[in-house]
Amino acid sequence: MLTMERRQVLKTAALGAAAAVAVPTTLATTAQAASASEPTFGDLGAGMYADMSTAFHPSPFNLNPVLVTCAVGTTGAIPGVIGSFAMEMFSVGTLTYTVDRAARTITAQGRMRSITMLLTGVVLEDVEHDFAAIGIDNRGITADRFEMHYTTPLWNGGLLTAISTASTFRSDWKMFGGALLSGTLGLLGPKVYLGGINVNP
Repeated sequence: MLTMERRQVLKTAALGAAAAVAVPTTLATTAQAASASEPTFGDLGAGMYADMSTAFHPSPFNLNPVLVTCAVGTTGAIPGVIGSFAMEMFSVGTLTYTVDRAARTITAQGRMRSITMLLTGVVLEDVEHDFAAIGIDNRGITADRFEMHYTTPLWNGGLLTAISTASTFRSDWKMFGGALLSGTLGLLGPKVYLGGINVNP
């Protein structure tokens, strides 16, 4: 016959064993929930690049199935007023959005509105046109790349033709594009890119 004290010892031991079994299960469930709720960044792009096609001015962009944007320009001495040049490009309407996982590229095509200004706000062009935006995911081996291919009267046969870069997508188009800008975290830290192109495995 068990004494009251012995019963209490067995009860405590049993509760302890149950708790020991329950804890790993609870932790596993929590870990699975956390993993399932983690955000994913896939088949999209955003960042900033610069190269000869933008006269080495930084150019921010967005690449996704809903909206594609690309901009470049200089600032002026007066707040809210552009400098010698500014151009804003954004898609309008439905996009064709193609992800090539083998080549690790994203290609968005459709219609776009481009607004080009010179000399503190003189609008030289405000038009809609065809475009193709291409993002290349280099998996961190080298910098990712973004390219905007387009055609407008101002850049194809107009005032800015002479300083524009020929497209590698279509021979009769022009383009902006380049590798994403990068820096280092601290003086000797790891390389950090200003954005990226991500193609899911």
